[in-house]
Amino acid sequence: MNDLTLSHVDFSYPQIGQQPPKGVRDISVAFARGRLTALVGENGSGKSTCLKLAAGLLSPQKGQVRLGDALDNSGGDKKDAFADTGARARHIAYLPQFQPLLWSLLCRDIVALGRLPHACKGGESVSRAMADCDVADFADTPIDALSGGEQARVLLARALAGDADFYLLDEPVRSLDLRRQIEILTMLRGRATQSGKGVVVVLHDLAHAARFCDDVLVLKHGRPVAYGSPDDVFTPTLLRTTFGVEAI
Repeated sequence: MNDLTLSHVDFSYPQIGQQPPKGVRDISVAFARGRLTALVGENGSGKSTCLKLAAGLLSPQKGQVRLGDALDNSGGDKKDAFADTGARARHIAYLPQFQPLLWSLLCRDIVALGRLPHACKGGESVSRAMADCDVADFADTPIDALSGGEQARVLLARALAGDADFYLLDEPVRSLDLRRQIEILTMLRGRATQSGKGVVVVLHDLAHAARFCDDVLVLKHGRPVAYGSPDDVFTPTLLRTTFGVEAI
């Protein structure tokens, strides 16, 4: 399986009132296996939309999203091959930013849901995911009995249990304490570099992106403004013009 590629992708949400429509424009990026990539930018810059387009949850209004030669989510009148949700879910695991808890299931059963695209229990993958997220001790605990940070780690384990080629994770460490953030990002980097997975994470902490990620895509007002290694991307000029902060 090759890169997950977005080529000149546009997408706009319906306009609300007098506000300009939100979305992304002219996104071109290749997310590679074996690398941990961060999506960064101010609130409303298009990070979550970019991730949903890559996951096939939104269809581009222009441009193309491809996963190797197997899946194609194209704009225009071309066939939406991403409509094969089973195939897509076997290759791409997506973790949304917010996930309501609809049922009081045991944590082991929540994590096992990540195996549904494979139509098998995959006990080893479930056990590894729970261990990687340090939630094995919660296996027989109802998820709604956990704290918000503990629930977040269980839901991340569910995404990892599918053993997909690509993990697209929207703010996976947002509700975790600092130690857990470092542990989870270290683990995700290991999934990329040691297991050959493509891992894409939305982050707000630029220090985490610089420390753990191989590549960084910076978005502003729905457009890409920089893409490359953290050393190349996080320049004083970019921090000032994109985030409005002065590097010290």
